[in-house]
Amino acid sequence: MRNFFTLPNLLSLARIALGAAAMLAIAAGSLTVAAALIVTGALTAIATRCLKTPADPGKSLDATCDAIFQLAVFLAFLIKGWMPLWAALCVYSCEIALPYLRSFARQFEAQRSPRIFEQIKSAAFWASLLAAGLIAAVLGPDVAVQGVPVLLAIFVVDAALALVMLAVFLQVLVQAKRHMATSGR
Repeated sequence: MRNFFTLPNLLSLARIALGAAAMLAIAAGSLTVAAALIVTGALTAIATRCLKTPADPGKSLDATCDAIFQLAVFLAFLIKGWMPLWAALCVYSCEIALPYLRSFARQFEAQRSPRIFEQIKSAAFWASLLAAGLIAAVLGPDVAVQGVPVLLAIFVVDAALALVMLAVFLQVLVQAKRHMATSGR
């Protein structure tokens, strides 16, 4: 248990509190405070990753805390009407499915790891949270470019990226299963 209370793990756990605080700030209309909390959450995520090694047992804790933070902020966006429900469902179906798909890929000894796509997805989700929080705080949540609400556009891209991630993982699994079938395993 002594190894649990490391700086990276404490930073991960702090994101849960930051997510709850950001959710409350968004709901209360304190968009500047919410943006500051979202930026702080992103910075703790970056710091956590910089401090960890790949074998660190806190890796699953970090991913869980990321998901909780993002869920809290996205729920606040849903409550305020800034994010459509279908986009949130796409994003979180990906968050829920990826750990299971990753373990299946390992079980089938997938030849090609979609890890780079996971990193792109994670970076894009954090970027969307940062962009949405900053845009809402600085320009207001109803800002539009040529009639298209900017926050909606951000979340549509997020949802599309989540669906692409699921498709990539499923493709890797199908290829791995075919490879196993042809190799006689």
